[in-house]
Amino acid sequence: MATSPNPMMLTMPASSLTDALTGEVRPEWRRFFQGLAARTGGTTGISSVDVQNQLNAEAAARASGDQTLGIEIATEASTRQMVDTTLQGAIQQEANQRATVDSELRYLIGQSASSADLSAYVLQSALCSLWSQCNLLFLPTTDPGSGMPWLNGGVLMVGTSSTTVATVTLEDASGHWALEDGTGAWIYG
Repeated sequence: MATSPNPMMLTMPASSLTDALTGEVRPEWRRFFQGLAARTGGTTGISSVDVQNQLNAEAAARASGDQTLGIEIATEASTRQMVDTTLQGAIQQEANQRATVDSELRYLIGQSASSADLSAYVLQSALCSLWSQCNLLFLPTTDPGSGMPWLNGGVLMVGTSSTTVATVTLEDASGHWALEDGTGAWIYG
């Protein structure tokens, strides 16, 4: 039984390449070339035109990707500029509102209060306006202790026990806050 030669084990034939009588490639050389072709990837050649076409396609795909990325970067920069402009407008509007409130406070203080009474005066409209803009949902809903603020059913508590009834009511229409005698609690009116 004849065994086929192992294509991984190639030995170069010692005979001449062609038959002297017929001019044909000798069988041992044919086997050598077939084994050599099998070891090097077969008999299919590489087309330089195909390789160049593949390189051109890859270069075009990369250029398209770079262009798309450039457009996305420009869009992001434009979006950030728009957000920054909007934010600057909001900051300016808030500064204008604060300046108006400060002006009103200075006017009232100048009209009716000495510097010793300064802490007792807050414009109700200013207080309502500032508190209406606050989002206090980040505060804990149980007393964290140490005089830290917390929310008790939607009422802001600071250093107050959780057993305290949390309500804010108007006692009269005077528009002033004052300490209630005997209890130390703040009342409005």
